[in-house]
Amino acid sequence: MELIDFIKSHVQVPAEVGLEKAIAKEGFAKGHLLHKEGNVCRKLFFIQTGLARIFYYKDGKDITTSFVTENTFTTAVDSFFEQKPSKYNIELLEPSTVSNIGYDDLMRLFKESHAIERFGRMITTEFLKAYAERLTAIQFQTAAERYAAMQARHPNILSRVALGHIASYLGITQETLSRLRAKKS
Repeated sequence: MELIDFIKSHVQVPAEVGLEKAIAKEGFAKGHLLHKEGNVCRKLFFIQTGLARIFYYKDGKDITTSFVTENTFTTAVDSFFEQKPSKYNIELLEPSTVSNIGYDDLMRLFKESHAIERFGRMITTEFLKAYAERLTAIQFQTAAERYAAMQARHPNILSRVALGHIASYLGITQETLSRLRAKKS
């Protein structure tokens, strides 16, 4: 879905706001980094087609924190809202079409349009819900429960993502993931 259509499906946007001018769209190859750690993230991304993951490095290993599928927003949250350097990377796992709105344009749109500001609160709420779910999963769920929840949230993820990334996301080894998958079969 086009970003403009996605926004208009949630709020009525006055034409004079100039939302279309603030949106950029681009196609990227698999492996492209939308954002690299250490930089300030100046864009809010909307994955129109494709798939991304958010990850960071710890002790030389990359640790996946989330997957972002079609018709979903993403950004380096630790950076975007405060405009400070990020600890996270956003990598495309498939060829993808990605729209974005720059930070300055988004702040201008928030000031000029209550509808866009309301939409921004909706996006922020979705980010908060995702982080709360992730924290709950890490603190209170077993590996098997996290795996089941991931499958429920992203049913086709296993066919689209390397098992190493999935194991990292679940906080388990690939061997444990293989055992969990065998039990599900």
